[in-house]
Amino acid sequence: MRFLLLPLLLAVSACATPPSGGSDPAPYAGADASASLTSLEEGDRRAAAEEQEMFAELARRGIYPETRPCQVTVKYHNSGQTIGLYNESYVDQSDYYSQAKRSADYKVVKDIEMGALLKQLDEFGYFERADPGVVRRGGVTMSLLVRRGTDAWTVHLPRYVGDPKDEKRIAEHRELQEFAYECADAVRAIYNTTRALQLIENELGAEYFDKEAERIREANARSRGGSGDGR
Repeated sequence: MRFLLLPLLLAVSACATPPSGGSDPAPYAGADASASLTSLEEGDRRAAAEEQEMFAELARRGIYPETRPCQVTVKYHNSGQTIGLYNESYVDQSDYYSQAKRSADYKVVKDIEMGALLKQLDEFGYFERADPGVVRRGGVTMSLLVRRGTDAWTVHLPRYVGDPKDEKRIAEHRELQEFAYECADAVRAIYNTTRALQLIENELGAEYFDKEAERIREANARSRGGSGDGR
């Protein structure tokens, strides 16, 4: 996997929150309070400088904040799992997570993180190979949809239904499979490393996530035992 941009992206996420963490210096008194406040201010300035340095490094690589509203969605049709990302120009992070939803399929990332992801997909050739628009097809194992502003692109991974002895077609399908999952795994890498506290409407509490993970594992195991196209 060629996650060339992900280490830089994760570094931006790590330094995006000042080390003060909203700490309240009120519990301290006298000289201790002054020293604590000074330390926090120095930490904030250092974090801001590190963040700016990281943004400059990303800019040198052609990565900039994506300020158009963006939505990226990966659908694994064999397991029924969906994961997706919005950028903060699409929806406010606090507002989105504070509204109870039936699932935690989507997370909200910073505009710079969305810019890095779209740059990565572009380097993989996603926008060259994708169908323009929101395209729906049957007989596919995975779909990846990107919306950016008023534009949209879709990549599908169809099931292989050709001659099992046709080596040329099998090789072509395998290449498409590798490309599609390379793009999807780039999305999943950011999804998995993005922390989110989403309110979920369910009666199972924390058990909801265990049951959902088990359902996905079983569906993927059945898929691997069949066509071999699933994940």
